[in-house]
Amino acid sequence: MIPDEVGKWFKQNRESYSWPDGRTRQQSEELIASLSDQTREALDSGDAASLRQALIDVHSWKNFNMRGVINRYRRTLTAEGDSYIQDLRNLSAFTGADGLEAVIRHLLIPNCRLPDCAAMASFLYGRDAAPALDKYVAQFFNRGFSRYDL
Repeated sequence: MIPDEVGKWFKQNRESYSWPDGRTRQQSEELIASLSDQTREALDSGDAASLRQALIDVHSWKNFNMRGVINRYRRTLTAEGDSYIQDLRNLSAFTGADGLEAVIRHLLIPNCRLPDCAAMASFLYGRDAAPALDKYVAQFFNRGFSRYDL
């Protein structure tokens, strides 16, 4: 059980957080819910183009809509072709956390960093089963963390 003072600290910092892209907390949460719905619908439909677009949209959200970064990822994803998307669909039913590591490894293609992959996996599996990693946690797992990054 988390002590009340710790919970209050997290709540206070969440509410005072400066959200990206000039959004409010509510707008950011609505965008996350929309991306979650989009990803779930793409998985349920079995449509490769819809799932590809969902991955691009999550990548865009994770990278604060930085056009150059997103365009490079879009080109890489397009070059991977439909077989890449089909291989992703074949990796798991995206329930629980089974196969999570294999999915993240599959998502880790050029122009898609570990934090991006973790965010995509978070939407594929559901936000509770696989929370997104921030860049420092991702660097730790990627063995790229430097004390000078702090």
